[in-house]
Amino acid sequence: MKSKILLFSLLAIFLGNGNAFALQLSRNITISDQVYSGQEWYGNWEDQEVEPSANSIGQHWDLEAFFLNDPNATDTILTMVGGYNFKDGQQGSQYFWHPGDIFIDVDGDAKYGPANSGSGGYNAEVQNTFGYDYAIQLDFLNSRYNVFTLDSSTRVQKVWYHDQGNPSANPWRYVSGGTPERTGDFWFYEGLTNSDVAGLQGDTHYAVALDLGFLDPGTDFTVHYTYQCGNDNLMGGGQIAPVPEPATMLLFGTGLVGLAGFGRKRFSKKV
Repeated sequence: MKSKILLFSLLAIFLGNGNAFALQLSRNITISDQVYSGQEWYGNWEDQEVEPSANSIGQHWDLEAFFLNDPNATDTILTMVGGYNFKDGQQGSQYFWHPGDIFIDVDGDAKYGPANSGSGGYNAEVQNTFGYDYAIQLDFLNSRYNVFTLDSSTRVQKVWYHDQGNPSANPWRYVSGGTPERTGDFWFYEGLTNSDVAGLQGDTHYAVALDLGFLDPGTDFTVHYTYQCGNDNLMGGGQIAPVPEPATMLLFGTGLVGLAGFGRKRFSKKV
């Protein structure tokens, strides 16, 4: 009996089941949104940089980083981190600005940065995917997300600011069209410190983590998030871990068999 307990414990460690609810920040996959101002150290970085005036609006508007699990892991967890409250949104000087949806491109034609700067704003609803192939809606009430495959019928909502702010951040919200792909659970974290989020600055952070298992192994993708006003635009680029080679799987299986044998030998006299 004890040998079985040992084996199951080791399997949990190797398969990562014990970390299903842990914050996973092994790889920072953030890329520049290509829109920034200022020549300070944060310049073309995303942490501590909020368009159109770098770092002048405050931590509560800062979208800081995307992370993806280690490429050798068996899961596909994407995590986004920001000083912005992904769940409750943020009150501005006059208006309340709502959280947005996550958009994913898998064929390399997402439009962002200067290429998207003429797209306008004012929260207009348009029939346009801006090059993205998937939208992920976050239901914080039930901690569930819904994935939609986008097509020519898709309607999205553009960010508010047109001639100021960051109109190149479009889109901020999925509206309709496309095809429901799947649903799943996600995890929301709040009250995070700098040390909790791999040293990102600002002292107060939030995070959302979800599984990108609906993407095929080996898929290269670009991911985008912004909120209603579009003052900051978070972009990331990564790859879903490829399927392990047969030889790798053989070695992994042999290792587990060896561990099982070790367990039987180690505890045989006590069973």
